[in-house]
Amino acid sequence: MAREHYLTLIEEHGSSYRGVGWNSEQAQIIRFRHLCTMMDDPGASILDFGCGYGALADYLRTQGFHGNYTGYDLLPLSVEHARKIHRKWKSCVFTTTTTELLPSDYTFASGIFNVRREVDTGRWSVYVRETLRKMATLCIRGFAFNMLPPVSSPALLKAELYYEDPEHMAALCKREFAGDVSVVQNYGLHDFTVHVLLS
Repeated sequence: MAREHYLTLIEEHGSSYRGVGWNSEQAQIIRFRHLCTMMDDPGASILDFGCGYGALADYLRTQGFHGNYTGYDLLPLSVEHARKIHRKWKSCVFTTTTTELLPSDYTFASGIFNVRREVDTGRWSVYVRETLRKMATLCIRGFAFNMLPPVSSPALLKAELYYEDPEHMAALCKREFAGDVSVVQNYGLHDFTVHVLLS
């Protein structure tokens, strides 16, 4: 399962970009930047859905963010790392329990839909849509997430990954959620970012 995949990563690599499955710190930051472009208020409240060790909180701080940040992750070990790193940040909390989550101004998710492992595509697609609905209920102004687009050649296809068509995902979000939907592509990485601003 994807959960075991990420547990292995953080056990092996700890609080680092490798510990959450990214190829480089630069790529991680680029993804954060494109997720957060929809946010124009440095004092807004943020929910990081699938926070890992809380790297988004560190990125936001470098950008002048001073609002309340909540990180949620399924893995207790990831949350343990996050709490240790950010223990001096009073406006920064982490949890593994969805019932503790309150709506924030913005909800962000980076990379949580990419690795499906042995879960078949149909079941993973249902999980993606259920998670997006959950994210929508946990935000006030809007939410953003990134995904992998289809590969250009069968030779590049990785069976354990989940790919989604950007136009299809944008259309789905427009149907499911009232608001403005935009897709950001072509930023040097093999993924795309969807912004949903709620009305």
